[in-house]
Amino acid sequence: MGRSAHREAGIYFDRALASLEHLPKSRHVLEEAIDLRVELRNALFPLEELDRLLENVRAAESLAGRPR
Repeated sequence: MGRSAHREAGIYFDRALASLEHLPKSRHVLEEAIDLRVELRNALFPLEELDRLLENVRAAESLAGRPR
C-alpha cells in the first residue's frame, strides 16, 4: 500500500472515531473504539507518525482498562 493509501486510511479511521463520540456509551461502542485505534496504528506506522501512533495505542489501552 502506498503512503497516500495509509494517509487516506488514517483519515477514515479518525472519522470513524469521531462518529463513535456521538453514539451512546455502551460496551460495543467501547470495543469498536479500541479496535479502531489499534487498526489506526497500522496506518500510522508506515507514515512514521510515531507520536500520533503512541497516543492512539495509549488511548486504546486506557479504554481497555475501563470497567464495562
